[in-house]
Amino acid sequence: MKLIITIDNTAIVLQTDSADGAAEREVYNLNSGISIAANLRQALSVCALLRNPRLYDRVTVVVDTPTMLIPDDEYTSGSATLLYRNAFSMSPADEVQTSPLDTLGVVLAFAVNKDLHFVLNENFRYVCFEPRLASTLTALSQRAYGGFQEKLFCVFNGKDMEIIAFRKHRLRFCNSFHIDDTQDAVFYIMSVWQQLAMRPTDILVITGNAEEPETLKTKLEQFVKNVEVLRC
Repeated sequence: MKLIITIDNTAIVLQTDSADGAAEREVYNLNSGISIAANLRQALSVCALLRNPRLYDRVTVVVDTPTMLIPDDEYTSGSATLLYRNAFSMSPADEVQTSPLDTLGVVLAFAVNKDLHFVLNENFRYVCFEPRLASTLTALSQRAYGGFQEKLFCVFNGKDMEIIAFRKHRLRFCNSFHIDDTQDAVFYIMSVWQQLAMRPTDILVITGNAEEPETLKTKLEQFVKNVEVLRC
Protein backbone atom coordinates (compact mmCIF):
# COMPACT_ATOMS: atom_id res chain seq x y z
CA MET A 1 0.00 0.00 0.00
CA LYS A 2 1.17 3.53 -0.79
CA LEU A 3 0.81 6.61 1.38
CA ILE A 4 0.93 10.20 0.15
CA ILE A 5 1.75 12.85 2.77
CA THR A 6 1.13 16.41 1.61
CA ILE A 7 2.56 19.17 3.81
CA ASP A 8 1.76 22.87 3.48
CA ASN A 9 1.71 25.84 5.86
CA THR A 10 -1.46 24.77 7.67
CA ALA A 11 -1.87 21.00 7.56
CA ILE A 12 -0.50 17.52 6.95
CA VAL A 13 -2.84 15.65 4.59
CA LEU A 14 -2.62 11.84 4.54
CA GLN A 15 -4.01 9.78 1.67
CA THR A 16 -3.66 6.07 1.02
CA ASP A 17 -3.54 4.33 -2.36
CA SER A 18 -3.98 0.55 -2.49
CA ALA A 19 -4.03 -1.98 -5.32
CA ASP A 20 -7.76 -2.65 -4.89
CA GLY A 21 -8.58 1.01 -5.48
CA ALA A 22 -9.58 1.75 -1.90
CA ALA A 23 -8.46 5.13 -0.56
CA GLU A 24 -8.64 6.86 2.79
CA ARG A 25 -7.91 10.48 3.67
CA GLU A 26 -7.07 12.17 6.97
CA VAL A 27 -6.04 15.74 7.86
CA TYR A 28 -3.81 16.80 10.74
CA ASN A 29 -3.85 20.57 11.40
CA LEU A 30 -0.41 21.98 12.14
CA ASN A 31 0.51 23.53 15.47
CA SER A 32 2.31 26.72 14.39
CA GLY A 33 4.20 26.89 17.68
CA ILE A 34 6.35 23.83 16.98
CA SER A 35 8.54 22.63 14.10
CA ILE A 36 7.24 20.62 11.17
CA ALA A 37 9.19 17.58 12.39
CA ALA A 38 7.57 17.88 15.84
CA ASN A 39 4.16 18.18 14.17
CA LEU A 40 4.81 14.98 12.27
CA ARG A 41 5.80 13.18 15.48
CA GLN A 42 2.48 14.25 17.01
CA ALA A 43 0.60 13.16 13.88
CA LEU A 44 2.25 9.74 14.14
CA SER A 45 0.79 9.37 17.62
CA VAL A 46 -2.77 10.54 16.90
CA CYS A 47 -3.61 9.89 13.22
CA ALA A 48 -5.34 6.61 12.42
CA LEU A 49 -3.56 6.26 9.07
CA LEU A 50 -0.18 6.49 10.81
CA ARG A 51 -0.71 3.95 13.57
CA ASN A 52 1.15 1.30 11.61
CA PRO A 53 3.74 3.13 9.48
CA ARG A 54 5.43 -0.11 8.39
CA LEU A 55 2.20 -1.05 6.61
CA TYR A 56 3.18 1.17 3.68
CA ASP A 57 5.52 -0.07 0.97
CA ARG A 58 6.16 3.44 -0.32
CA VAL A 59 5.62 6.92 1.09
CA THR A 60 5.58 9.99 -1.15
CA VAL A 61 5.96 13.29 0.70
CA VAL A 62 4.74 16.36 -1.18
CA VAL A 63 6.19 19.62 0.17
CA ASP A 64 5.18 23.18 -0.70
CA THR A 65 8.56 24.92 -0.89
CA PRO A 66 10.17 27.21 -3.51
CA THR A 67 11.16 25.15 -6.53
CA MET A 68 13.90 25.65 -9.12
CA LEU A 69 13.60 24.15 -12.60
CA ILE A 70 16.86 22.96 -14.18
CA PRO A 71 16.92 21.77 -17.83
CA ASP A 72 17.89 18.11 -17.76
CA ASP A 73 20.69 18.64 -20.28
CA GLU A 74 22.27 21.19 -17.91
CA TYR A 75 21.72 19.24 -14.69
CA THR A 76 24.50 17.56 -12.73
CA SER A 77 24.07 16.03 -9.31
CA GLY A 78 26.61 18.34 -7.74
CA SER A 79 25.20 21.57 -9.16
CA ALA A 80 21.64 21.51 -7.83
CA THR A 81 22.49 22.52 -4.26
CA LEU A 82 24.76 25.36 -5.36
CA LEU A 83 22.24 26.70 -7.86
CA TYR A 84 19.38 26.48 -5.38
CA ARG A 85 21.29 28.18 -2.56
CA ASN A 86 22.20 31.04 -4.90
CA ALA A 87 18.56 31.51 -5.91
CA PHE A 88 16.69 31.08 -2.61
CA SER A 89 17.25 31.82 1.06
CA MET A 90 17.65 28.56 2.96
CA SER A 91 17.61 27.67 6.63
CA PRO A 92 20.60 25.69 7.97
CA ALA A 93 17.98 23.05 8.85
CA ASP A 94 17.13 22.53 5.16
CA GLU A 95 18.68 20.31 2.51
CA VAL A 96 18.22 20.36 -1.27
CA GLN A 97 16.41 17.45 -2.91
CA THR A 98 15.77 16.86 -6.63
CA SER A 99 12.95 15.27 -8.56
CA PRO A 100 13.21 14.63 -12.34
CA LEU A 101 10.30 15.27 -14.67
CA ASP A 102 11.56 13.34 -17.67
CA THR A 103 8.46 13.96 -19.79
CA LEU A 104 9.08 17.71 -19.64
CA GLY A 105 12.86 17.61 -19.78
CA VAL A 106 13.50 19.28 -16.41
CA VAL A 107 14.77 18.44 -12.94
CA LEU A 108 13.03 20.13 -10.00
CA ALA A 109 15.24 21.25 -7.10
CA PHE A 110 13.55 22.07 -3.78
CA ALA A 111 14.21 22.35 -0.04
CA VAL A 112 13.35 19.73 2.58
CA ASN A 113 13.72 20.10 6.33
CA LYS A 114 16.46 17.74 7.60
CA ASP A 115 14.65 16.92 10.84
CA LEU A 116 11.47 16.10 8.93
CA HIS A 117 13.51 13.83 6.66
CA PHE A 118 14.99 12.07 9.73
CA VAL A 119 11.58 11.47 11.36
CA LEU A 120 10.19 10.03 8.13
CA ASN A 121 13.12 7.69 7.56
CA GLU A 122 12.91 6.62 11.19
CA ASN A 123 9.31 5.45 10.77
CA PHE A 124 8.80 4.40 7.15
CA ARG A 125 10.57 1.83 4.97
CA TYR A 126 10.87 3.84 1.75
CA VAL A 127 10.39 7.61 1.50
CA CYS A 128 10.64 9.88 -1.54
CA PHE A 129 10.03 13.61 -1.73
CA GLU A 130 8.53 15.73 -4.47
CA PRO A 131 7.54 19.40 -4.64
CA ARG A 132 3.89 20.41 -5.05
CA LEU A 133 4.79 21.96 -8.39
CA ALA A 134 5.61 18.53 -9.87
CA SER A 135 2.00 17.31 -9.89
CA THR A 136 0.81 20.71 -11.13
CA LEU A 137 3.17 20.61 -14.13
CA THR A 138 2.27 17.01 -14.95
CA ALA A 139 -1.48 17.69 -14.84
CA LEU A 140 -1.32 20.89 -16.87
CA SER A 141 0.99 19.43 -19.51
CA GLN A 142 -1.71 16.86 -20.26
CA ARG A 143 -4.25 19.67 -20.76
CA ALA A 144 -1.97 21.84 -22.87
CA TYR A 145 -2.31 20.02 -26.18
CA GLY A 146 -5.09 19.57 -28.68
CA GLY A 147 -6.15 22.03 -31.34
CA PHE A 148 -4.09 24.83 -32.84
CA GLN A 149 -4.24 27.21 -29.88
CA GLU A 150 -1.51 27.53 -27.27
CA LYS A 151 -2.52 27.84 -23.63
CA LEU A 152 -1.15 29.98 -20.82
CA PHE A 153 -2.00 28.55 -17.39
CA CYS A 154 -2.36 30.74 -14.28
CA VAL A 155 -2.46 28.67 -11.09
CA PHE A 156 -3.62 30.51 -7.96
CA ASN A 157 -3.02 29.64 -4.33
CA GLY A 158 -4.36 32.63 -2.40
CA LYS A 159 -1.80 35.41 -2.69
CA ASP A 160 0.60 33.30 -4.76
CA MET A 161 0.35 32.57 -8.46
CA GLU A 162 2.28 30.40 -10.92
CA ILE A 163 2.23 31.14 -14.63
CA ILE A 164 3.05 28.14 -16.84
CA ALA A 165 3.26 27.53 -20.58
CA PHE A 166 4.31 24.58 -22.74
CA ARG A 167 5.45 24.17 -26.32
CA LYS A 168 6.16 20.94 -28.20
CA HIS A 169 5.85 18.91 -24.99
CA ARG A 170 8.50 20.98 -23.26
CA LEU A 171 8.20 23.70 -20.65
CA ARG A 172 8.26 27.11 -22.27
CA PHE A 173 7.69 29.28 -19.17
CA CYS A 174 7.25 28.69 -15.44
CA ASN A 175 7.51 31.35 -12.76
CA SER A 176 5.93 32.24 -9.43
CA PHE A 177 4.56 35.61 -8.37
CA HIS A 178 3.25 37.05 -5.10
CA ILE A 179 0.13 39.13 -5.71
CA ASP A 180 -1.53 41.67 -3.41
CA ASP A 181 -4.81 41.97 -5.35
CA THR A 182 -6.58 41.14 -8.59
CA GLN A 183 -5.03 44.06 -10.46
CA ASP A 184 -1.57 42.74 -9.53
CA ALA A 185 -2.51 39.38 -11.03
CA VAL A 186 -3.74 40.99 -14.26
CA PHE A 187 -0.49 42.96 -14.59
CA TYR A 188 1.75 39.89 -14.23
CA ILE A 189 -0.41 37.70 -16.47
CA MET A 190 -0.54 40.23 -19.29
CA SER A 191 3.19 40.93 -18.99
CA VAL A 192 3.91 37.21 -19.52
CA TRP A 193 1.28 36.97 -22.28
CA GLN A 194 3.07 39.76 -24.18
CA GLN A 195 6.55 38.40 -23.36
CA LEU A 196 5.64 35.04 -24.92
CA ALA A 197 4.00 36.75 -27.91
CA MET A 198 0.78 34.81 -27.38
CA ARG A 199 -1.69 35.18 -30.24
CA PRO A 200 -5.21 36.67 -29.97
CA THR A 201 -6.66 33.22 -30.67
CA ASP A 202 -4.67 31.53 -27.86
CA ILE A 203 -6.28 30.51 -24.56
CA LEU A 204 -5.69 31.86 -21.06
CA VAL A 205 -6.62 29.30 -18.38
CA ILE A 206 -7.27 30.31 -14.75
CA THR A 207 -7.18 27.53 -12.18
CA GLY A 208 -6.51 26.97 -8.49
CA ASN A 209 -7.81 29.16 -5.69
CA ALA A 210 -8.03 32.76 -6.94
CA GLU A 211 -9.50 35.21 -4.42
CA GLU A 212 -11.84 36.90 -6.94
CA PRO A 213 -12.09 34.51 -9.91
CA GLU A 214 -15.03 36.17 -11.65
CA THR A 215 -13.60 39.67 -11.26
CA LEU A 216 -10.25 38.41 -12.51
CA LYS A 217 -11.87 36.78 -15.54
CA THR A 218 -13.79 39.96 -16.38
CA LYS A 219 -10.65 42.12 -16.19
CA LEU A 220 -8.62 39.71 -18.31
CA GLU A 221 -11.34 39.55 -20.96
CA GLN A 222 -10.62 43.21 -21.67
CA PHE A 223 -7.30 42.04 -23.19
CA VAL A 224 -7.69 38.33 -24.05
CA LYS A 225 -10.46 36.88 -26.18
CA ASN A 226 -10.42 33.32 -24.80
CA VAL A 227 -10.34 33.14 -20.98
CA GLU A 228 -11.27 29.83 -19.34
CA VAL A 229 -11.76 29.00 -15.66
CA LEU A 230 -10.66 25.45 -14.92
CA ARG A 231 -12.41 24.11 -11.84
CA CYS A 232 -10.18 22.06 -9.50
